[in-house]
Amino acid sequence: MNQSNISNANENLNIQFWKTTTHNVPVYFVSHQDLPMIDIAVNFNAGTLLESADKAGLASFTNSMLDKGTNLYDENSLDEALADLGAELSFPTNSETNSVRLRSLTNNQQNFQKGLDILINVLTKPKFDEKILQREIGYSVVELTDALTRPNVQVARAFNEIVFPNHPFGAMISVSSLNNIKTVDIKNFHKKYYVAQNAKILIVGDATKQQAEQIAEKIAVNLPNGELAKFPAFPPKTEKSEKIVLDHPATQSHILVGQVGIARDNADYFALIVGNYTLGSGGFQSRLLDEIREKRGLAYSVGSQFNANKHPGSFRISMQTKKENTKQALDLIQKIVSDFVQNGPTDEELKAAKDYLIGSFPLNVDSNSKMLEQVSKIAMLDLPLDTLKVWQENIAKISKEDIIKAFQRNINPQNFVTVVVGGEE
Repeated sequence: MNQSNISNANENLNIQFWKTTTHNVPVYFVSHQDLPMIDIAVNFNAGTLLESADKAGLASFTNSMLDKGTNLYDENSLDEALADLGAELSFPTNSETNSVRLRSLTNNQQNFQKGLDILINVLTKPKFDEKILQREIGYSVVELTDALTRPNVQVARAFNEIVFPNHPFGAMISVSSLNNIKTVDIKNFHKKYYVAQNAKILIVGDATKQQAEQIAEKIAVNLPNGELAKFPAFPPKTEKSEKIVLDHPATQSHILVGQVGIARDNADYFALIVGNYTLGSGGFQSRLLDEIREKRGLAYSVGSQFNANKHPGSFRISMQTKKENTKQALDLIQKIVSDFVQNGPTDEELKAAKDYLIGSFPLNVDSNSKMLEQVSKIAMLDLPLDTLKVWQENIAKISKEDIIKAFQRNINPQNFVTVVVGGEE
């Protein structure tokens, strides 16, 4: 994609930023006035990284319990009120952030304001009813008990526990941790973290700057004071390889191979993303899929990914294969990755990777909800406001040498963790 095409694709990526008069809450705003729809998110530094291992699940339960009743609504009347307004709430959770989101039509301003009032009420006046909490925990225990029998769940949990020892990333939700969560824990978590000093307000859609300022102020003035959350220190990378094999009656082995990866602010981020397209994220254009599936028929699907957020996530390669093919597949993974770390992509592979990543980028921002996701990442990671505008340019300037150096600095196949669920034959 040439420079003029990149510029044309970036016309609607203008992110405006300010802080509210009340509490100095950061606000990120993108005006899209082509549809009578607005998406509002209030993000808090209240993700799973702030849980203790013995109460893993506390962050997500705190967030999911917000719409189970407030001082004005029970859970049923809340759903009915939102449906009558043509609005909906959602409550996504990740390792760093708990988010409460409102999607609403804007062609009836009275209804929109009522929906905004509900958002604020849910944020600030939840009941956290003990009976409802125990009901929800009961549902989760049943779901988790079933999930723990599945090889894909077992392999992911074991991988995280080994790659992130003694850290919240490696602390998996268990039946015990769920049963340890009490109403007082949720109330305390909410009181501590759902505060103005932990908040960021995101607004995308049908609003002017003045309207967005009014919306943000209305939210901010209702948020209580508190203290900024302190995330735990991140453990150093492991310097040795480790392999575990867990028996399972499944006909195929489920495999995860990898290590601690990078944070999003790593200077090698774009080189690693471009390189990884060729290595394992580019589908049929990736070496892993070509060598393991197309040439040898050892797996239906195989791929690699970087989980790069504010804190370093994992680099992982995942696949399934027949038990008798496990050793051959693992040897191939080691060979393919080692070769790529040494030599990088060919010129043709590099061009294909950049063409795809640049050409497909507009699909990541072609709706309010997708734009909200992108702005949420920028806010969570404290990235520059022009991150989306220069994303394609950053991809375009990556060279083969950049990729080789980045992989050699950050990926060491000799120190990979390997987890196999299903056994080897």
